[in-house]
Amino acid sequence: MNAPACTSRRASGAKRILVIDDDEAVLMYLSSVLGADYCVTTAADPLKGLESAQQSPPDLVICDLDMPRMSGGALAAELAHDASTAELPVLFLTSLICPTQRSELTYLVDGRPGVAKASGPEVLKREVRRLLDN
Repeated sequence: MNAPACTSRRASGAKRILVIDDDEAVLMYLSSVLGADYCVTTAADPLKGLESAQQSPPDLVICDLDMPRMSGGALAAELAHDASTAELPVLFLTSLICPTQRSELTYLVDGRPGVAKASGPEVLKREVRRLLDN
C-alpha cells in the first residue's frame, strides 16, 4: 500500500512522514492517526520504503523493527549511509515490547527512539512532535 500524496487538508504546509510497516492495518491506522496533522505516505515493503525515502526524503520516517526482507534497523542504517537521508529522524515501532518497556527500546537500535505499537495514539503523537520539533 502506498498512500496517495498528502490528502490531509493541512497537506500543503504539513511536515511529511513516511510510515514503513509490513502490516497493512498498521499503515491504515497510522495514516488515520497522523493524517490530520501531517502529510503521511506509506510503504508496506521496506525496500520500497527505503527507495521512497531516498528519492524524496520526508521530515520523519516511522518504521517497524521486525519486517521481512529488511529489518527496521537495517533500513535505518541504509538511510544513515546515504548523504541525502543521513539526517532523517527515524522512529521505530514494534510489537515486540509492551508500552512499559519503551525505555528499554529507546537506545536499542543506533540510539533511535522507539514506541510500542500498543502504546496508543497520544504517545505516538507526542514522540512524533518531539522528533519534528528538533
